[in-house]
Amino acid sequence: MTLVVALKCTDGVVLATDSQATSGARGAFPWEFYNVRELGIPKIHAINKCCVMAIAGAVSFSQDIERRLDIKKLSDEYCFSVKDAISSVIWDITRGKIEKFSSIYPYPENERKASQYLGDVVFVGFDGDDSIRIFYIDQHGESEEIESFCSIGSGEVFTRSTLINFYKGNTTTLDYQAGEVLAYTLIKDAEKTGAYGVGSPIRIQTFRFDDKKELCIQNKFEENEDEIQPIRDVYNSLKESLVSGFKIKDSKLNIEKDTVSISNETSVCPGDE
Repeated sequence: MTLVVALKCTDGVVLATDSQATSGARGAFPWEFYNVRELGIPKIHAINKCCVMAIAGAVSFSQDIERRLDIKKLSDEYCFSVKDAISSVIWDITRGKIEKFSSIYPYPENERKASQYLGDVVFVGFDGDDSIRIFYIDQHGESEEIESFCSIGSGEVFTRSTLINFYKGNTTTLDYQAGEVLAYTLIKDAEKTGAYGVGSPIRIQTFRFDDKKELCIQNKFEENEDEIQPIRDVYNSLKESLVSGFKIKDSKLNIEKDTVSISNETSVCPGDE
């Protein structure tokens, strides 16, 4: 599984992913029943010089999209045409699965298998005018333009609270550099927490316009120390500041210690008697 994060910033868009391929039981607890198949799997896929997609879900789903998408035909297209092409390919994949299961399994087993999660896509592209756009595309090919942030994959639940705090009413004050740190933090913290199927190295792509108003796409991959170290330094500094902020001396609390007592007696819950 995966964690993909896309952030619309004041001066660009940041797209980041983990790069671990995983197989096994999703959601098992404790999460010891999955296998790390491979690290360093690219999950951001370039379509042309101004459009990319990041895919969450089954590896076969990602491979099917890449195999069926006519990259050559889309080499000079802008985001709307490319997004529509991706949506069409995804629906063809899903429809094929539905037809396959319908022909093999009886009702209602066929519907249950046909509704299984295959994956979804975050698409980022330049519209040919003056905007860098983010789209979410589900496994049925339905798309939605994202005006603030988007996260998908098994680690998505670990990002919600933080992202909501940074985006009030779909607006943010984050510039692209702060967005890179935030994206790195979200994925690194999800990995450390034990999010199913989320693993290093982290890969970041930033889309913005340079001083000449031309589209600029920058890669910052965790495998390359020179690229990622400035972001990692800020991440570590923020973590140290957070920890030190909670180291408050007792004298500053203005609370008499003898006003709080903890009973050593065993409590009895209703119904246990």
